Amino acid sequence: HPCPYEAITQCQGIIGNYYLTLKDYNTAEDYCCATFEMSNRISLNADHIRIQSIKALADLYNKRGMKQRAIDFCQEQLFIYEKEPFENQISIANILITIGELYDDNNDEKIRVLDRALSILKKNIHIQYAAAADCFFMIAEYYHKRNVDEKAFDHAMRALEIRRKIYPNNHSILIETQCLIDAIKSS
Repeated sequence: HPCPYEAITQCQGIIGNYYLTLKDYNTAEDYCCATFEMSNRISLNADHIRIQSIKALADLYNKRGMKQRAIDFCQEQLFIYEKEPFENQISIANILITIGELYDDNNDEKIRVLDRALSILKKNIHIQYAAAADCFFMIAEYYHKRNVDEKAFDHAMRALEIRRKIYPNNHSILIETQCLIDAIKSS
């Protein structure tokens, strides 16, 4: 019987995230690195596992105070995925979002990578509803903090529109989005 590498890899990722939650960073890194290495060996239909492992390692580096290492790691992975951009659009968008999350709000690179991710996701919104909504929301937050409220409002409303299709009424994500919209309106 073939070994279920995809399932094993996914389990390693879950265990790594568990240790990350416990702030046991050394153990988390062992599992996250193993997940990443194994995800590079399994088939392309398991690309979501590879993207999750990239996000987990970036999160780990960031939580360890190595934000630049997290950004550099994501940019290295982005470079690899960009070698075949047509086939990797969704993966590229997800890595760009991860990079955008790592940048500080006062860094202009943040909006550049998020805008790029959003332009990809708009073409594939039927595949990545939640990622598109998250990207709209992060861009809305960015513009709101810079007092560009018209752009902030437009992006927040689009995030709310998509999130209403995903989450039930009174879900915390809908409430968070509505709070941002209310804050923008009161500016």
